[in-house]
Amino acid sequence: MNLHGKRRFALQYKKQPYQSRCETGQHTRQSNQYGGSIAVNIIFILGLAQVFWRFVLNHPIVWSEEMIRLAYVWICYLGWIIAEQS
Repeated sequence: MNLHGKRRFALQYKKQPYQSRCETGQHTRQSNQYGGSIAVNIIFILGLAQVFWRFVLNHPIVWSEEMIRLAYVWICYLGWIIAEQS
């Protein structure tokens, strides 16, 4: 193997870790977006369930307000991560 071949091999070796980091970043970004959409769906479903149980069944769900508040916090955290990555 001559000097030119060694240099080309070294350049190819250096490119591989960078490409894997890009793919990992893309997967992380997608998982953050999916997590945010799941949190929004949790807020919507729990909000509807809370209204139904409170006004129709006259027996409110005690823990739903806490879960909605926790989901809002996670939306803020995930949105912050998505904004920093963009």
